[in-house]
Amino acid sequence: MGPIAPKDPVKKRDFFYIMSEKQISAAPAPDGRGICHIYEDGGRMLSAAKIVGGITDEAEIDLLKTTEGFKKLVFGIGVSVMCSEVKQCDFAFQMYGKSDPYVSGTTIKQTVSTDGVEYLIPLSEISWSDDDNVPGQIRFEFEKNGMLATVNVRFYLNDGYTAPNLEERDAVDLNCDTYRKMLDASVVSRGNPYRLRKAVEKAKAGEPVTLAFIGGSITQGAGATPINTMCYTRRMFEAFTKKFNCVSNATYIKAGVGGTPSELGMLRYRRDVLQNDTAAPDIVVIEFAVNDAGDETEGECYEALIRKAMNGPGHPAVLLIFSVFADDYNLEDRCIPIGEHYDLPMTSLKRCVTPQFYKTPDEGRIISKARYFYDVFHPTNLGHQVMADCLMKLVEECLAGGEGSDNSVSSGKGGYDLSTGPAFKSADFENVELFDRTTWRSKSFDDLKAETERRGSTIAEQIAQQLKTDGNDKTASTGEFPVVSVDYGSFTEQDKMLQACEYNMDPQVTPIFTENWMHKAGENIPFEMEVKCRRLLIITKDSFDVKDGIADIYVDDKFVKSVNPRDIGWPHCNPQIIYRGDESGVHKVSVKMHEGEEDKNFTILGFGIVE
Repeated sequence: MGPIAPKDPVKKRDFFYIMSEKQISAAPAPDGRGICHIYEDGGRMLSAAKIVGGITDEAEIDLLKTTEGFKKLVFGIGVSVMCSEVKQCDFAFQMYGKSDPYVSGTTIKQTVSTDGVEYLIPLSEISWSDDDNVPGQIRFEFEKNGMLATVNVRFYLNDGYTAPNLEERDAVDLNCDTYRKMLDASVVSRGNPYRLRKAVEKAKAGEPVTLAFIGGSITQGAGATPINTMCYTRRMFEAFTKKFNCVSNATYIKAGVGGTPSELGMLRYRRDVLQNDTAAPDIVVIEFAVNDAGDETEGECYEALIRKAMNGPGHPAVLLIFSVFADDYNLEDRCIPIGEHYDLPMTSLKRCVTPQFYKTPDEGRIISKARYFYDVFHPTNLGHQVMADCLMKLVEECLAGGEGSDNSVSSGKGGYDLSTGPAFKSADFENVELFDRTTWRSKSFDDLKAETERRGSTIAEQIAQQLKTDGNDKTASTGEFPVVSVDYGSFTEQDKMLQACEYNMDPQVTPIFTENWMHKAGENIPFEMEVKCRRLLIITKDSFDVKDGIADIYVDDKFVKSVNPRDIGWPHCNPQIIYRGDESGVHKVSVKMHEGEEDKNFTILGFGIVE
């Protein structure tokens, strides 16, 4: 137990908050505890210092970039926690190490009561590691999961450093005229309302109606507490079902995966939105305007996802929402022309909230950045509410417009009838399909028989080939066109340490891409696949683990690229294009460990195939 201080322990020292009345939720840990991870690397803590703490001195901001600078600036850490369900929790502030980021750095730990009393942790009392690199993450650790708490973390400064006075936080009035004008400004385009009107008519008539949402971490619910009920997707769904009196006949699908672009979204669409062809949404909301900076096609994959949704089962109304980061960044200038091409309804958070961030309260600001943003990337509960309100405003505006028609070309840019007009950038990836370790396992006996007759082999041979996938044989002929054969090589294991997400209303996380191929350290037999395609993507696992190494990818025995899973630095799914040809043909794909990396792991999560 560290030193305890009263509510304002060091009145004579300047301080600034990096968390102020922040709502958190404890997710389940493998040992049964509940832990809330709040990452501070990658500019997050710097952003919090600016947005929450009001720090404008760039010299002070620069000191927060390293552990040495942090120790120079900060005298001590003040922590307070409010939680009525338990009496105490553990606070941890981990510095990432140079040699092994998640192991070799210092972790500052303090048990704190949960009655709101502030605990002061002087940095002079910490035993520091010589391998410290950067401030990495803050954790609040509870004895059980599901705990909801409100926390404050502030940094008291060493002599010679100053911080501005705190701005008082008044309640935000979401019923005022200024807020209504913000929502008005969020509407980018009503688009063609035909499909949305059809969905609303179904809802009002008591017919089953499904709303689906696909996107990145914001769609996953990051920043919302609890994540499953306070996220923008759930709030919009509840507002929609209440407005159109369809609570009992509505289905909700949330398919957000943090840190991933539309390049992965188009691969996940059938599995996560169509629920492996068991769902046919009436409305699909797409949110990738802040995730696609690394999209190597610069919008083609985003367009492919739109076309896949519009042409898919249910022929849903597609709504585009453009979220925004704390630095005012998003890619709506790239996304809007694509949305206009298909005459889609669109709404922008950048147009809604960003202009008023730079006003004073007297000039019309009602929401500050500190109130809107949970961190540099994600909205708070209030921010999620604003996003839901923007979507409902868009629905309202669409219904107030004209009737539209399902083959409308009123915009002159193709309308909803994709067969009558060209793509905006390309339709090269619209028909991409996901292939993983179980793709061929779902084939029925009739499918096998038809495939057998086509290929001229015996039923017994074909079934034997399939059964190999469930045994120990690392080689299998899938019988699943366009994949001709797969040889696991030394990629025989299945990785269990995967990115996980809270799908739909589930507050618990579900690992994704579990049917993968992981390289068994110590051997270096290539993973090989023959596939008929004209476009091919590979999905690999990114990682922070020093046990994971670099792999080389070849197509038709030609080197394509080396993939280092530690470049990104955290476990998530990374799609990349490895072949793009003009015509379909059979190609050989090989993945093997880079020279010198044979004793490390590497995971192939799946492939995206365009035949």
